[in-house]
Amino acid sequence: MSLILTGIFMHLLSPPNKLDVRFFYSVTEAQEFFHRLSIHEIRNYFFGELLDLFFILNYSALSFLLFQSYFSKKEKWVLFLPGFIDVVETGSILLTLKGHQISLFLLSLSTLAKWCSGVLVLVFLLYKVFQRRRIDA
Repeated sequence: MSLILTGIFMHLLSPPNKLDVRFFYSVTEAQEFFHRLSIHEIRNYFFGELLDLFFILNYSALSFLLFQSYFSKKEKWVLFLPGFIDVVETGSILLTLKGHQISLFLLSLSTLAKWCSGVLVLVFLLYKVFQRRRIDA
């Protein structure tokens, strides 16, 4: 429930087409995005991104609790990979919103890496589920 509520509040506070929901964006697109934000939008986006940290913690913990049994001890860290990359991305956005000079190329790359790692974890999870079913059959 907290995941849903956090997501709703993040959506309400965030400007349209925010960077971290896109799959990829160029440095120029990121520059234009940040320059278009009003002071009010910057403040709201900042608080929305703080909520995103809580959202990340929630979805990382939930995915670990739900799916850890499919992974060996050596593989369980994979469940935290998208969340870790998401924290890097969100932290970079927060710093940028506070006026720090962050590499927008690395920010863009972290967004792409977050989505790709999420897909890879999902594919790996599906593989593990089907592997377990085959062994159990």
